[in-house]
Amino acid sequence: MTLLALADFVIAKSNARFFGPFLKLGMVPEGASTFSFPYIMGQARANRYLLFGEPFTADEGFEIGLVSRVVTEEESFEEISNDYIERLISLPFDTMSESIKLIRSHVRSQLHQANNAECEILYRCFLSANLRNSIQ
Repeated sequence: MTLLALADFVIAKSNARFFGPFLKLGMVPEGASTFSFPYIMGQARANRYLLFGEPFTADEGFEIGLVSRVVTEEESFEEISNDYIERLISLPFDTMSESIKLIRSHVRSQLHQANNAECEILYRCFLSANLRNSIQ
């Protein structure tokens, strides 16, 4: 779930469900989500998903900015995905790459900072009894 916020483009089937049961497992959120989720969707929604592990649908993911395109039951996931791939590879690679860098440049250091902090705490979580007890 947390990788959705780091992807440049996410295509999801309409029946997809996403959730992250971090605290229930004795862990903290990861993947720089402690920065990216509040940044993308606001603190209140981020808390719902990161702290309480509430699931969300593909449509909700689209509404909050984590999913770029929802493929309905009537559509072919393969056709839609291939269409986006074809569109992507038809664009000039250099300008696409530079555009992605520019889009992410203003948050890159915050993402790295959040990820580093999460990793430090996750290491302690992995050594804790809370995590061991939650997966038994």
